[in-house]
Amino acid sequence: MVRGKKGFERIIWAFKNVFDYSLTWLFYDLKGSNTGKQGPIAAHAPTAGVFEPKEADRKNVLVPNFPDTIAEDDHEVGAELQEWLSLAMMDSPRVRSGDNIDSFLCRYQVPSSSTGELAKPADLVAYKWHGFIPSEFATNILLVTMKASQDTWFAMSGETFDGRAYTILKHDGKVMTWKYAD
Repeated sequence: MVRGKKGFERIIWAFKNVFDYSLTWLFYDLKGSNTGKQGPIAAHAPTAGVFEPKEADRKNVLVPNFPDTIAEDDHEVGAELQEWLSLAMMDSPRVRSGDNIDSFLCRYQVPSSSTGELAKPADLVAYKWHGFIPSEFATNILLVTMKASQDTWFAMSGETFDGRAYTILKHDGKVMTWKYAD
């Protein structure tokens, strides 16, 4: 932005007339170190945050047998996998081995394969980051996870500020992706 240009003057007007109360802003300097001690935001006494991953163990989770392919018009299988991934990330008791909730209260069942093969219990690990994450960081996490997972499966999800979300599921050398928006 350049002083005197239309967009710059609009921001100045907004700061004077609309944002006349304290706000918390998220700022990420793409060219700086983001420590808060230097760069264009340093004069405003920023609070620098460090985003560490949160690791959570998920014990005895029923893992479905993932399909080799999903037809583009078969939304039911994709929705079932998305639902299972979401419940596993939330550590829902509905996806745990030995869950005995009354079927009148909850009708959810872990998806089974098209051949009728039942889900098998496994111990999973979930890593979560919350905060502003550059796309390069997410790409590096994906590449490291793909290399480390080798013959096992993994899932990775991300969501943007505007509501778009992405999920990647890799198993048996195959990769499935979902993109969805609010």
